[in-house]
Amino acid sequence: MRCSLFPPGQLVIDSKYLQYEKVLGSGNFGEVWKATYKGSIEVAVKKTIKGAVNDHEFMQEAKTMM
Repeated sequence: MRCSLFPPGQLVIDSKYLQYEKVLGSGNFGEVWKATYKGSIEVAVKKTIKGAVNDHEFMQEAKTMM
């Protein structure tokens, strides 16, 4: 199911609108969190470990999830 909240291809949102709730999983590059966006929209957020992956690699991985 495609989300209509964000324009197609938008992979980054401003974290000031997120409330992190719990870790859903983790891997070599970081953790996936359950979060609430703008107070009411449930989202999954991938937080990377600094230095574990470069921006290009992360964006390529994110695109595969779309």
